[in-house]
Amino acid sequence: MVLNSTQLDIFGKTLSIMAEFEKAFGRNLGADVIAEIYVAKELDLDFPKEFNKPGYDLYAENGAQYQVKYREKDTLNVDINNFDFDFLVLVNLDNNFNLDGMWIMAESQAKAIFSKREKYNKFQVTQKKFKGFAKKIP
Repeated sequence: MVLNSTQLDIFGKTLSIMAEFEKAFGRNLGADVIAEIYVAKELDLDFPKEFNKPGYDLYAENGAQYQVKYREKDTLNVDINNFDFDFLVLVNLDNNFNLDGMWIMAESQAKAIFSKREKYNKFQVTQKKFKGFAKKIP
């Protein structure tokens, strides 16, 4: 595909915005980080500039740790590596990156419904099952 002038113009504008975002948030702009920002805003959580902590993405003032998983609505499963969090939050965004849904469950609930995937050393549940057991956040 040959890039046209409109695409190149948008690309140029996007670079400066992405650089500003990274300076402000300490992270690269992506759907997963957008999901974390929605969760931090909705639940009044700390949004640390250090990221990729084992088991959690955000934390509360009381020390509670939150793992955030962004998935498109049509993605079948939710995968996690471990249960090193207090709460797990699933986020769906629409095609314009607006919040389309947010669900939360405690670590004990996650342990009860996630299945071990031995081959990949991960735990997995379908989005449908997750949403059925979790609390929807307004």
